[in-house]
Amino acid sequence: MVIHFFRKRISERLDYAELLDEYFSSIPNCTITSNDDLVDIAILEPSFDFTYHYQITNRTRVPNMYRLNSDYVNTNILIDIPANLPKFLIRRMLQSVDELCKRFDLFIYHNYEKDITEFNMFNLLADIAREQHDNISNDNTKTHYYMEQDKLMTACSYLGIMKDISEVMTADAVILPYDVLYDKETEKVVLSVTWQVGAPTVFPPVLDYVYVEEEGNLLSVIPADIFFKYSKKLMHEIAKDKRIEYAVDMDLLYLNEKNALKAKKQVKKMRKSMVGTSRFTAIKITDVLEK
Repeated sequence: MVIHFFRKRISERLDYAELLDEYFSSIPNCTITSNDDLVDIAILEPSFDFTYHYQITNRTRVPNMYRLNSDYVNTNILIDIPANLPKFLIRRMLQSVDELCKRFDLFIYHNYEKDITEFNMFNLLADIAREQHDNISNDNTKTHYYMEQDKLMTACSYLGIMKDISEVMTADAVILPYDVLYDKETEKVVLSVTWQVGAPTVFPPVLDYVYVEEEGNLLSVIPADIFFKYSKKLMHEIAKDKRIEYAVDMDLLYLNEKNALKAKKQVKKMRKSMVGTSRFTAIKITDVLEK
């Protein structure tokens, strides 16, 4: 969905220098480039390996501009929000849109609206859901991957707070991102991590498998319930009262340095339940939709 930004005709002109040099330049992981046709503002979400873009174009790209309310002026700013993304990421982008509108007193228009309107998160999420449905219905050539809504939301929430976890840890530990996999045998999307045997590690919630990597590059894929059967008694939980608000319900467990070495001795027992790596195909979490 392409969202276009407008200002009221009676309001002050938009200060593009302030917009670029003060507002966008202050956003973490933001890169601004330009050419003869447009200014591109790329904002990276590093935990998801995903970048979204605002653009300031040198001419209007609003379809049927003449039909829209003439009390508003097009700023030539737009953002393209892909509909086929997890809702968590869509919300993050829409929060950015909301902040921009509030900061510069802007209004929005997109092709699911009849006219220019104020930002409304609920309405936009509903319109993007409609676009997602239309895209899937009209495109049978692309494979679509799905996961239960609560599980995908938990996984995305964890990725969103990875950088904050180290601040509440009382011990040194590797904070692992997910390996997102398509299980060709069950035709489901599953979540895994790769544990370097003996390394102190934080394990994310809602895991299906653990890739256990030993010395000599020996790799074993262990169902998560088997892995935790032998290692959970050695783990500590990150105290809930130390977490940021939206992580309080997650099961965040970690092996400290001492117990990671103890867990290493349990790997031989786990290998009895290992599965083959060939049944999995790596995908990105940004390719997964809510079921």
